[in-house]
Amino acid sequence: MNRRMFIGKARAKAARRAAQWLLGADALGMPARSVHSLAEASTGSPFRQHILGLETVFPPQLVNYAFPDEFPASFRRRKAFDESHLYRLRDVVVSPYSGLAWLPEGRVLQESVGSLMRIMGWGNNVWELALRPAALSTPQPALVVPQGPYFHWVTETLPWLILGLRRHDAISLIHAPGLSRYVTGYMALLEGTHRGAITHHEATTALRCPDVIMPQVEEWSGFVRPEFIALLRQFAAALELPPGDPQPEPRRIYVSRCLAPVRPLANEAELEAAVQKRGFHVVRAETLTVKEQMRLFAAAEEIVAPHGAGLTNMIWSHRLRRVTEIFQTEQINDCYARLAVSLGAAYRYVMCQRDPEGRSRVGVDEVLKAAGVE
Repeated sequence: MNRRMFIGKARAKAARRAAQWLLGADALGMPARSVHSLAEASTGSPFRQHILGLETVFPPQLVNYAFPDEFPASFRRRKAFDESHLYRLRDVVVSPYSGLAWLPEGRVLQESVGSLMRIMGWGNNVWELALRPAALSTPQPALVVPQGPYFHWVTETLPWLILGLRRHDAISLIHAPGLSRYVTGYMALLEGTHRGAITHHEATTALRCPDVIMPQVEEWSGFVRPEFIALLRQFAAALELPPGDPQPEPRRIYVSRCLAPVRPLANEAELEAAVQKRGFHVVRAETLTVKEQMRLFAAAEEIVAPHGAGLTNMIWSHRLRRVTEIFQTEQINDCYARLAVSLGAAYRYVMCQRDPEGRSRVGVDEVLKAAGVE
């Protein structure tokens, strides 16, 4: 063994021991001990004793996204959605932060948060396995309400909450403290339409639960199932939100990022002035309640916006015709593009350029042309 190989193995061994001391042995051995499909493992021990029920909620399907041929490959044009399940589990441990679930003996259920890559990579959930579980005693089945960014929470978590409440009159919601204002806002709307009993369990550590409802989270975040879109629009329609003002809601909306701490537009004030002259209503979504956002965007026919969470609200529109997105960096994130074409809207995008100070600056005329309001 050469010297470099010896040093490399010694470092790896030391890192392994340090990780085991910090996170426990289960975290380090997670790739071998995690379960990527509880449905596949459901007939074998030790899983069978933990499964109270398994419902196939959605069938597999292939979805195509109708982007123009000239769009680059970064706009992904198809997605194969797997069959999706809703589990009812007995005696499992759940984290109130992400919804990560594992068996008492340590096996991690990947489907509780999506994938192993999400747990150990960008989701950074491994630390949750080091939480010392406390016992939860409740007669109702429990469902975790994880925190998350606005787009992902609305399109990935909220639909499962809707389904869970539809299936159970009495339910216990588990969540961490300090939920975002939009999470509490949507939860209040849900509870206002639910006729059964809902209890809340705020927790700062993992909970060992006798009865848990566990959705199968999509492996690749950012792809919204067509069924979820339909569920969310049904949810909004059932609320029968009253108009917020005697004046009709605007049909042209510009979603501003002037209050956002990241990805600012250096010349956004100039752009806002230009779109306002063409009949666009400038919206600062952060200043509105979720009910106000749903009501405002329900009437939207045309939306212009820099890439950001506010674009999620297009899902509430029932007459959307056109979406123009502004990318502030050279990297394209196509999540809102897919949502727009899924809603039947024409989609266009504009790329910013860097000014001498390194700030993102967009061509105002270019945006107006893409939006069809030159």
